[in-house]
Amino acid sequence: MRNGLITIGWAIAFSTIALQSRYQRAIQLLTLGTRPQYAAWLKPEHYLLIFVVSVLAGAVLVEPGQIVLSYAGTLSVSILLMFGCLSLPALLGIIGSPGGRISAGLLVESAIIDTFQSIVLGSFIIILMGGLFGGMIGERLE
Repeated sequence: MRNGLITIGWAIAFSTIALQSRYQRAIQLLTLGTRPQYAAWLKPEHYLLIFVVSVLAGAVLVEPGQIVLSYAGTLSVSILLMFGCLSLPALLGIIGSPGGRISAGLLVESAIIDTFQSIVLGSFIIILMGGLFGGMIGERLE
């Protein structure tokens, strides 16, 4: 039960950081009409936050087997959360052009593809390394 709650909390924290970065960049693009200076969705401070959250989760879990298992669960839950959040506007009928030239499905599909391409590899490695590093810290604190 404890490990499951840690996994869900870890996934929620990662999803929140990733989606906040996504929405922040989208708002900047829409309001200013300029591209942000970073090519990737996640800025260095977002990677740092992800690493800190992962270290905390790893320090609580301590055992490497539990960390890797929770890591896999975190990835699964966070992908579902991000997919749900990104497709929610289309499901609710909030987006879509009145002229019908751009479909809501196309907007959602491009948002999902763009988000996952920009965050998957680097941040998933940071999550695992942070969790394992936190496990080493947790062992020393016990």
